[in-house]
Amino acid sequence: KRIVYFEKILGRKCQNILDIGCGPGVFYKPYKNLSISWTGVEVSPFWIEFGKKNKIPILEKNLNEIKEKFDIITAHQVLEHVENPMKFMNQVLRILKPGGILYFEIPNHFSLSSSLRKISPILSYDYGFIQPPMHMRAYSSYTIKKLFKKNQLIIKDIFTCSNNDLTWGQVRKYSFFQKLFFNISALLGKGSLLIGIAKKNNE
Repeated sequence: KRIVYFEKILGRKCQNILDIGCGPGVFYKPYKNLSISWTGVEVSPFWIEFGKKNKIPILEKNLNEIKEKFDIITAHQVLEHVENPMKFMNQVLRILKPGGILYFEIPNHFSLSSSLRKISPILSYDYGFIQPPMHMRAYSSYTIKKLFKKNQLIIKDIFTCSNNDLTWGQVRKYSFFQKLFFNISALLGKGSLLIGIAKKNNE
């Protein structure tokens, strides 16, 4: 369902995808089965070694070292860890093809779970999804929109959903109570996942 959506925006078949912060590379096989070249990039030695052992193309490279350009660049749960978002965007957009798609999945700072974390340190020492030293920044629909606009991107969609959403959710196993909480959050319009999709201008 994701690739159908992406290719509709591209206006053509997708040839290649770069997945930044790809972890174990869960999207490698699904895209390979669709004859789409998938490449991951990671900083974690554990996942880099995992990729080597399982023949998953996970690069141990800085974004500045990548020469290839991509139709789609995705970053799942990455942007909140980035100290300098504008510098990161410059690195990403350099290797995104003209007319290419940028896809961000990040924690929604205005989600139900995030709101509960803001009430009191008794409930959580984190302030919403600001969770030092890991989560350096927190994002809302407004701030991701500003980030896209500052980088002259064409905004295609910005929305929130639950972690277990069948199309946009995370590839994880959740308990019954987690699923219930996620579904209630989504019904209230306060899903924990914030999705931002934008397109680079044709140059």
